[in-house]
Order: sequence, then C-alpha cells, then structure tokens
Amino acid sequence: MSDPSLDIFVEALPPRMQIDYGVRAEERGFRAAWFPEITFGDAFGPATATATKTSRIGLGTGVVGIWSRSAVTMALQAATLNELSDGGCCSASACRRAATSRAGTGRRTSGRCAQCAST
Repeated sequence: MSDPSLDIFVEALPPRMQIDYGVRAEERGFRAAWFPEITFGDAFGPATATATKTSRIGLGTGVVGIWSRSAVTMALQAATLNELSDGGCCSASACRRAATSRAGTGRRTSGRCAQCAST
C-alpha cells in the first residue's frame, strides 16, 4: 500500500476475524485500525488482542457504548489496550488528554497512536 495515512474501520465481523483484519491491516501499511462496538461484541477485546500481535499500527475503539459500562470500567479497558499496544490506543478522549498533557511543551506523544501524534 502506498498511502500510509489511511485507516481501516473493522466492523460487522466476529472477533477472531476482526483480529485477523487488524493484523493484515498492519501488514498492508495502514496507519490505524478502528474497532467499533456495533455488532458481535465489545470493541476493546479485539483491539487488545490485535495489540498483542502487531507492533506499528495505531489502534482505536471507534464507537463504544458508554451506557453499558461505568467510567471506571471504560478507563481500565482503555488503559489495558494502551499498555498492550505500547501507547497505540487511540480514542477521541485519549487524543484530547494527550494534547492537553503536552500543551505548551511542543512534544509529541510517544507510542504508535497516529491520531495523537498528529495533533
């Protein structure tokens, strides 16, 4: 693949296929893979499993249901994904937090999160 700025939105697949697509997306040069919580299960499981099998691609949860889990549970899941992806977890709130934490420093975040690195 020649354009490293493309992301893939992995949806409407069983979890094992989502993981496979995430790995294949990295092999083909995609910048990030997004795992929404639309069908077949939650977003964090496949994204976290993909994190353990990849090293470069940014990983995001896309859309997740905030009404079905507590804020603490959501934060714990995001922290686990971020840890297992060496800083590659990306969500809108993670990007905002990263941008806020480095405001005025001129530094980019470490890790492989394409969205946070570009803000």
